[in-house]
Amino acid sequence: MQTVKEIMLVENVQIIDKAILPKNPIKPKKLMNIAIAGVLGLMLGVFITFIVEFLDNTIKSKEDIEKYLGLPVLGMIPDDKEI
Repeated sequence: MQTVKEIMLVENVQIIDKAILPKNPIKPKKLMNIAIAGVLGLMLGVFITFIVEFLDNTIKSKEDIEKYLGLPVLGMIPDDKEI
């Protein structure tokens, strides 16, 4: 208190309460940070999946050929799952 009086040039310095150290750290809250990171990661993954699917302009079926190109389909190679 004497040092504070000398530095601040103030006469009426008092200690109101003693400082009490907390038993547990206040921050960072690890569980909350993990939960927020998980939710944001999930949302970002779903968002990127929808964007990639929305921007995919490849032709995948004979209906796409007829719709976008206006051409009739003469033949198709079957998708053989047993190979």
